[in-house]
Amino acid sequence: MSMAKHIKALKKLFPESHVQDSSEFDGRSGGIWTGFGEDGTSNYWRYGWPDEHKPKLQKYLDANDLFAEWYDAGTLMIYPI
Repeated sequence: MSMAKHIKALKKLFPESHVQDSSEFDGRSGGIWTGFGEDGTSNYWRYGWPDEHKPKLQKYLDANDLFAEWYDAGTLMIYPI
């Protein structure tokens, strides 16, 4: 699945969240820029723990061979494995 389709799917799953192509964040495409840390979908302070991300997000990441990487406590980037 293309990253554009992942963006669309994540926007549908988390309609209140910021989800955008990473090129809008740092000029580099190939990833997804989210505000999941700001809205509580993910918790920066739980990094590495099983409950770092809400189950719905973790399930989506696992099912689609994606990984999440923190930029800062509010910004979670998502990339293909």
